[in-house]
Amino acid sequence: MPRRREGFAIDTPGFRGMTGSEIYEEAYAAGYRAGVKFSMETHRTARMISQKSFKKKARRKTAYQSAYSAAYKRLKKKHPRMAFGSLSKKAHAAARKKVK
Repeated sequence: MPRRREGFAIDTPGFRGMTGSEIYEEAYAAGYRAGVKFSMETHRTARMISQKSFKKKARRKTAYQSAYSAAYKRLKKKHPRMAFGSLSKKAHAAARKKVK
């Protein structure tokens, strides 16, 4: 890669009379501005799309879930001091039988 010479002038329109380091700084700043602008526009449009067309739907309770819930509540009422693990095993078994 050739070395950059400091202090030489370029006769390109827009860079007339600028040194190599000044041209580099100007081009770097222009590229950075373009990248930031693109990033902001992309973020803004993605956010607008997600807010408008993709509303979150509420989940519906399945028959199994309602059977499990009823069985768990019934067991909890009968055995208030029993551990959650034991109650949930029995409630799941009852729900499977009911939904079957």
